Amino acid sequence: MEYQKSKLIVILLFISFFLPLIGYPQTEYIDTLIQKLKDKDSNVRRNASEAIADIGTPAVDALIKTLKDDNFHCRIGAAWALGKINDTHAVEPLIAALKDEKPVVQLMAAEALGKTKDVRAVEPLIAALNDKNRIRFFLKYQTLRKQDSKERMASTNVRSSAAWALGEIKDTRAIKPLIAALKDTDIYGGSVFAEALSKIGTPALETLISTIKDKDPEIRKRVARALTLYR
Repeated sequence: MEYQKSKLIVILLFISFFLPLIGYPQTEYIDTLIQKLKDKDSNVRRNASEAIADIGTPAVDALIKTLKDDNFHCRIGAAWALGKINDTHAVEPLIAALKDEKPVVQLMAAEALGKTKDVRAVEPLIAALNDKNRIRFFLKYQTLRKQDSKERMASTNVRSSAAWALGEIKDTRAIKPLIAALKDTDIYGGSVFAEALSKIGTPALETLISTIKDKDPEIRKRVARALTLYR
């Protein structure tokens, strides 16, 4: 079994690096990689996503189409690759993916939208802060949040991914919803909500200061953490 998995990965690497060099049609090359997003092996799927992301803009249209594929692994890989490519044409399709039936697709779309820093995503991401699914997912994809670690994997849920994205966009409309989320009892979200508010900067500072006297000690602790993130 392990031999077969390794063989599939070697084949995928061959497709990724050599076929474009010998004149293999790019559309067929992209389609081949997208089919690999359906593979049962998570390593094959991840390598396929990375290879598609490396193609860049020419792969965007095919990836946007793949966001509606019946196979949710395909949708995850497509959202991840679009986040890496960071093309504004993908913003509206990624916003639509925030309502995907699979929360794991929603959170990947949220992180991809954070990479775009496009203000069109602000209101849909604020809506995602109210997501009731607190289940955290460990994804076998390099997190879109970090530029400095290819090995880091994402462990997150929809709310915290949406909060991170709002922090990247830095739109003041997100301040009150993030404060409300900071006060929530979601123990996993506290730090990311605080970090998002600190990224928005001075406009969020006054609202944070007014919250420091909250009756709940856990909320005061979270607010204090957010304030320490200000430079």
